[in-house]
Amino acid sequence: MPEIGKANARDKTHIAGIAKRLNSEYIIPMTHPVKFRRHVLRIRKSEGLTYAQTSERFKVGIASLTRWNKDIEPKAYVRKKRKLDLEKLTMDVQNNPDDYQFERAARFGVCQKSIWQALKKLGVTYKKSVASPKGKRRQAAYLPGQNPDL
Repeated sequence: MPEIGKANARDKTHIAGIAKRLNSEYIIPMTHPVKFRRHVLRIRKSEGLTYAQTSERFKVGIASLTRWNKDIEPKAYVRKKRKLDLEKLTMDVQNNPDDYQFERAARFGVCQKSIWQALKKLGVTYKKSVASPKGKRRQAAYLPGQNPDL
């Protein structure tokens, strides 16, 4: 039978590995309900427990208990303002479908990776153009549902 301490450590490592692979923008913050917070603090006060004892009993961090003691309501989650406006990028893709990502990045004042991530979020795909006006094979960007060939 495996020891409880080792299983918990393995699970925590696994969860930490998953969190590293996820983009933090897509992580939804999970909070304990206010009812649970009140219950934990009421038990702590009635039984005269320390923060460490309460933390061990309810499997909640000491910092969380301290924070709850100051303000029991969870803080509002505010999304960080991004430099890149997705609506302007959509217009740029429609106006300049043949441009490379580094060219778009120069126009918007961001790095190429930011453009790549935003285009992925918008669902923009690149299709090879069979007949190019200059005789070279170039790629054109298409927004979802706006591909003329489909």
